[in-house]
Amino acid sequence: MTDLHQHHTADDTVSMKTFRLFWTLIFRGLVVCLLLAGWNTSNCLADTPPLKIAFLYNGPVGDGGWNYSHEMARLKLADDFPDIETLAVANVPVEDAGKIMKNLVQQGTKAIFATSADFSPAVELLAGRFPDTTFFLCDGTFRAANVTTYSGKIHQPAYLCGILAARMSTTNHIGFLGEIPSPAILSMLNAFVLGARSVHPDITVATDWTGTRNASDKICCLLEDFISRGVDVYFNGIHAALPMQTAMDRGIFAIGFGTDLSAFASRQLLTSAVFDWSIIYEKLIRDLKQGSLTPGHRCEGLESGATRLGRLSPAVPSGVVEDVERLENDLREGRFKVFTGPIFDTSGRLRIGRDKSATQDQMKHMDWLISGIDPLPAPRPERRYRIYIVQSYENDHVCGIPQERGIRAVIRDRLGDGVEIRTHYMNTKTVNSSPSLMRADAVKALRAIDAFKPDLVFTLDDNAFREVGLKLADKPFPVVFSGLNGQPRDYNRILRFLNDAGMPTRNITGVYEKLHILTALNVMQEVLPDIRHVVALLDDTPTGRAIRKQLQHEMSGQKASISLTIRTVSTLNDYLREIERLNADPMVQAVYPAVLSVKNRQGKSVGSRDTLRIFLQRSRKPGIPINFTFAKLGLFGGASVDFGAMGEQAGNMGVHLLRHQNTRPLPIESAHKAVITFNAARAGMLGIEIPNDVLATAEVFTDGTLLDSRQPTDPAGE
Repeated sequence: MTDLHQHHTADDTVSMKTFRLFWTLIFRGLVVCLLLAGWNTSNCLADTPPLKIAFLYNGPVGDGGWNYSHEMARLKLADDFPDIETLAVANVPVEDAGKIMKNLVQQGTKAIFATSADFSPAVELLAGRFPDTTFFLCDGTFRAANVTTYSGKIHQPAYLCGILAARMSTTNHIGFLGEIPSPAILSMLNAFVLGARSVHPDITVATDWTGTRNASDKICCLLEDFISRGVDVYFNGIHAALPMQTAMDRGIFAIGFGTDLSAFASRQLLTSAVFDWSIIYEKLIRDLKQGSLTPGHRCEGLESGATRLGRLSPAVPSGVVEDVERLENDLREGRFKVFTGPIFDTSGRLRIGRDKSATQDQMKHMDWLISGIDPLPAPRPERRYRIYIVQSYENDHVCGIPQERGIRAVIRDRLGDGVEIRTHYMNTKTVNSSPSLMRADAVKALRAIDAFKPDLVFTLDDNAFREVGLKLADKPFPVVFSGLNGQPRDYNRILRFLNDAGMPTRNITGVYEKLHILTALNVMQEVLPDIRHVVALLDDTPTGRAIRKQLQHEMSGQKASISLTIRTVSTLNDYLREIERLNADPMVQAVYPAVLSVKNRQGKSVGSRDTLRIFLQRSRKPGIPINFTFAKLGLFGGASVDFGAMGEQAGNMGVHLLRHQNTRPLPIESAHKAVITFNAARAGMLGIEIPNDVLATAEVFTDGTLLDSRQPTDPAGE
């Protein structure tokens, strides 16, 4: 076994040269041809215009991995469908994806394959504007009548790769290198480790992340570190295949990802976890042409051939080949499932129970690593940072706490433990809801900040930003807001911190809370095909008025088959009466309840938990959550902003500012992640059956904290 990875034969040398020649041809020829030649035309029917389909790639088409696997599938479509034309556009920057897709549509493109979840914002922006164009989004969650998402069960061949790595390692040290730890990549890594541990339970797995899709210099350093730690089998879990050459040149075994490159590599390439997207693409195109395509999610694996194991190297002993092929067949036939419990994460938490298998929802949202993975220690900060968080909310609010947790998680992961964080809760939704009380508490927060002398301040929600954040302009530290419902340009009228182009000119930036209302309505239409009218129920607070403007802005100019009406209440009594009116109105099929604070008869503020409890107890209509936590508490569900992800987004901006000490080039961002959630218990109460293809990409709650609450429906004597 040792000789296999310490010496190259003459055949190996020839294979290495062939491997390098392959890359030269790919990068110098194929990419140029694809980008310059334009449409790859086929013989079309004389009297029928061809169906024009475009494919967008986030990197070079000749990467030998992710993008190359999609390109091979695109080229195969020309043989299977002579009446279509296809175009590939490579190296598409995320910020330019929307403009490129729009140009393609205006040129007559009828379908677009966005082959990376990075393109989700662009698809979300354009799907409503171009309802006659079909969008296919790989690894995405955005839902619309003209959007179909798709993915491949790459974790299945990854498990087999783990078995192979453990059987071929002589040091009992294997490695995995990824780019960005998305759920798809984390499930692949976890499966790889599970496979390896099924052979050697005590095997050591070194892992690291490049953090970007273009980090060639960093990759070489990481590989060298792997080798110095005794790693002799390396799983290349990134989109490009070139780093495998470095590994093989150093005499260690490599396992590929995305494409089978065994014909171009030496014996040191053991195998690859391979996508065959043509299996899915052919079905999608056939359904599109026949008019039978339905929105939703498609996910296939070994059972259809959409994922598979690449050709095994001649270096693999025959006994190992037989074992791997037997397990591959068991996976294909469904006799074995990779994620079968008990499975614990790195903190010791039970993630999948004994004899239970991971659900589709758990696979789609996997954000944890299994025990037994040996990541590199988090880097210690160069200095001890001091960070202050100001929330508009109380200390257990369903909107504030997820954001704070997201911020803290990013700070911990990227800066280590050497950070001091303090939080001030303003309680502006309940206790300090009047303007005078709000301003008085803001003074306390500003004094605490001045005494603390922070390096960075976060403000969560509008009240905290307006009363505290804006008053910190030109301080010697950056201010990052999160969950802002009001338009930044409106706040710019109070205090100018943006230029005419909307870029920060002072020390203030942050994340605007996009509501993703179009996604929410489209998801509801998948569940209730006949739905035509939804009412948004808002309060008359500054936040409620800001949400009204947000909804109007997101619906403006969009072609939607569902109408959205906005109604406003200011008192608890008005709220109760409005719920009864909605119950009695057969034209209203669903409600968007965003009443976060109203006054009761005594003039006291009633907060979001009570208003939500009242809605659940009195309403007979399905409710769409503004915050996915509301679905966990008992609301029916749909799509909403992911407050935890929004906090992480703000946290990453804050870390960038700490390290670079410059706010101005960092533009304001919109909350980019919407999460699809449903409460199965509430659906049962309402007699609504949620389709399985919708549940496949949703986070499903089976109970609700507020559903069975025995607390009175009329708080504080109303």
